Amino acid sequence: MPLFKRSTLADQMAAEIQSEAELYKERCKGLHDEFRERLRRRDEAKAELAEFDAELSKLQGRGVSLLGQMNDATRGGDDDRLREMEKSYGKNSRELDRVGRRREKAARRFADADLDEEETARELARTASGLLEEHAAHTRELKGRLIELLDTLDVQKGEVNRAAAPLIEEHDLRR
Repeated sequence: MPLFKRSTLADQMAAEIQSEAELYKERCKGLHDEFRERLRRRDEAKAELAEFDAELSKLQGRGVSLLGQMNDATRGGDDDRLREMEKSYGKNSRELDRVGRRREKAARRFADADLDEEETARELARTASGLLEEHAAHTRELKGRLIELLDTLDVQKGEVNRAAAPLIEEHDLRR
């Protein structure tokens, strides 16, 4: 193979190694983006759960306050106020139940998202590791071929220099 073609081939192989590296880098970036999206969804579910917890806490506090007011109305013998407090307490209890059910659903979504995030993290780590191993193996192969090619080029360059030396000397002597 002529020297020029081998040199061009070496350049092509070096470009292929660089291109492969960019390809694997993009694939790993895509995996990372997917992982971040799943983390975002898990964090959203966690925030929703915290909102329900805050609402439940507020409703529970209101329920305790209503119980205290009902107790005061009972002691004071104020039947109208007692009925009003009982209605408010019943309404608060229903709201507590409703928010509690919504919180349970949010807790399930969070647990699912958390599990999904953990499984995704393991899957992405395995995939990224596989990609890196594949890239490393392919790069080693290309580097090995490139080294062989460069060694061949060095040998040919030496042969060309040895063959050209007498011609160069003869040319210099003619001048």
